[in-house]
Amino acid sequence: VDTTVGSPDGYYGGRITASGAATTQVTPFGVNKEVESYDLTINHLNRDGAPTAEYITLLRSFDDGRIHQLFGVDASVTARLPKGRYSVITLEFGTEEDQSATLLADSVLTLDRVTTLTMDGRAARLIEVAVEGADEQSGPAIVGVNFTDPERQFGIMLMSGGATYTAAVGGDEPVAGFFSAYLSVLGADGAPAPAVAPTEGPAQYHLSWAVTGRLFTGLTRTVAARDLATVKVDTAVTAAPSSAVRFSTPSWAFGDLGIGTGRELPLPNRQTAYYNADGGVRWQPIMIQDVTGPDGSPGDMLAEIDGSPTAYRAGRTVAESWNRGVFGPSVASLTGRGPTAAVRKGDTVLAQIGLYGDGAGRPGFARTSTAVTTLSRDGTVLGTFDRAGMGEFEVPATAGNYRLSVRAERAAPFTLSTSTSVDWTFRSANAGTGVTGLPLWSVTFAPRLGDDNTAAGGRRFVVPVTAQAQPGSNAGRLRQLSVEVSLDDGVTWVRAPLVRDRDGHTHIVVDHSTGAAFVSLRARATDTAGNSVDQTIIRAYAIAAR
Repeated sequence: VDTTVGSPDGYYGGRITASGAATTQVTPFGVNKEVESYDLTINHLNRDGAPTAEYITLLRSFDDGRIHQLFGVDASVTARLPKGRYSVITLEFGTEEDQSATLLADSVLTLDRVTTLTMDGRAARLIEVAVEGADEQSGPAIVGVNFTDPERQFGIMLMSGGATYTAAVGGDEPVAGFFSAYLSVLGADGAPAPAVAPTEGPAQYHLSWAVTGRLFTGLTRTVAARDLATVKVDTAVTAAPSSAVRFSTPSWAFGDLGIGTGRELPLPNRQTAYYNADGGVRWQPIMIQDVTGPDGSPGDMLAEIDGSPTAYRAGRTVAESWNRGVFGPSVASLTGRGPTAAVRKGDTVLAQIGLYGDGAGRPGFARTSTAVTTLSRDGTVLGTFDRAGMGEFEVPATAGNYRLSVRAERAAPFTLSTSTSVDWTFRSANAGTGVTGLPLWSVTFAPRLGDDNTAAGGRRFVVPVTAQAQPGSNAGRLRQLSVEVSLDDGVTWVRAPLVRDRDGHTHIVVDHSTGAAFVSLRARATDTAGNSVDQTIIRAYAIAAR
């Protein structure tokens, strides 16, 4: 077989047929016209310099993004790979006794000849991080290496039960789109359910640093109190008994780690969280609420609330209230970097709207008993999904009038926002390449509720109201906003006048002296471009008995 002909590289197959007077013989054959490839031999040494077969090595191609995996069988392993540039990442495991781990990375290896590489654990240095004055210096720690190529994102996370060592091996050339990061949460573990709520959770210290272009070689940091931001967090309960963990995920201008740390606490709770603020880090808190099982351990997930990435300031103290109603639709961005609730990409509409955002306007998601999301264009249904606020719809390229409708119910253990319906209307057309945010609005209610999401009874009660358009969309200016109130689970409705205070904030006033147990809310908002939202929340919040 002559493979020097000018044909593309790859696999070829065929049949050779030989015929005689009385017989015919057919022989299949295959030929691999191999792309230009070379042998790469990798030798693995542990931190004592001894050959080790306790490893996993990954090679990531810069050319096509493919991942090649090599598992420990022998300390030395040879792979034949296409010519190109690779990142080589090795995880070496310690003994069962010490539970340590070593992470090594050659951020860029050029394979253009037969090559031998040694992943030498002796180059690794220990990660040692502490906080001055912290009562507890232990906690889960994560080391990650990430590639931020939007088409070929890839990351490796290492969480070790013992000491962690890291090192950059190979050349010193920094690699664009490659970064490594450290993340930990120090502090005592979660607290048991108290006799009297709310739980006073132990202080937690969230620490993260990143290095671009390579893996860092060891890390030694002692953090002083003046280098930390203080966040006083109080979290209410929506379904008892339940618990929640508030993860905090770090990100930077060049990328994010994609994972967070936190501790589970019974609800409701109070907690002080500390964050480092150097190195350009932003922290995105995410709360996950779980059912509490009969033995007191977390059970099935109930709800999630997503905060925005925040650049806290060292030496400053801020207060954050979480998981307080009214729980309703929110078109706020999940990333803080552009529209995420509902977007159009070419002729596809993608919806992932947080139907159960909290009173602070954060997007939120929750378990539902029934849910349906429907998109219509000029009166014709284009698609339906059995999920609350989520779906992927194929749409015509030409401009049209759209209606996105959501109907959702949630049952026990939830007692609030038990029935939610939303209708958005807007115009949309194919805008070419890229992602376009759809001009959706949401109306948020933020009454002052207690730890059990109950409002004071027996008096007139102020409910702040805010209308928000999806960030990054082409929505117009707010033209009209109206609110109605029901005290009988939506049987009858009464228009609630909007009141604007001296600071320009808007609220309504609800009479809590009628003996009603719940308040339901209905709102409509329209903008100057003709977009609108109609939303109804049955049992938006509860009124405490007098």
